[in-house]
Amino acid sequence: MNLQQREVGGAAALLVIVAFFFYLTSQIDLAFSSDLEKLTGPRAYPRIILGVMTIVGLLLLFQGWVTPKDKLEKTNWSDLRAVGFALALIILFVSLFEPLGYLLTVPPLVFAAAFLNRAQNLKAALLVAIFASLTLLIIFRYGLNTVLPEGVLAIDQVF
Repeated sequence: MNLQQREVGGAAALLVIVAFFFYLTSQIDLAFSSDLEKLTGPRAYPRIILGVMTIVGLLLLFQGWVTPKDKLEKTNWSDLRAVGFALALIILFVSLFEPLGYLLTVPPLVFAAAFLNRAQNLKAALLVAIFASLTLLIIFRYGLNTVLPEGVLAIDQVF
């Protein structure tokens, strides 16, 4: 299997996964929700993310079909290690998000993402992690009125 076939196969697999999760979101019970909550309720946020993932999957699929074979680069093993590390980091984040809470899990995740993207200045990456985490906290907690896990610090609101 050449690189072009793997790119097309990966994009197709992403679209299949998105379709499966879209089906799962249709199983969310909205029987007791108002008409407005049926539009903006528990299905809205996952479906927005799935919509973005669909667009990315279609773009990747198109790129895999259109890109000439001689323009494709060979697989770099360090990139594959970075992808594996990112997946392990997300699994760790998901497993620790509830017990440790938002404030102890999101800043290290953002810092690690900056580190994976080869941040040159670790002090700047740390500042970005803190600023992005606080911005997301304000958006989710106060803009979207979402309850975030308190964790071991038992802090519900920072401000």
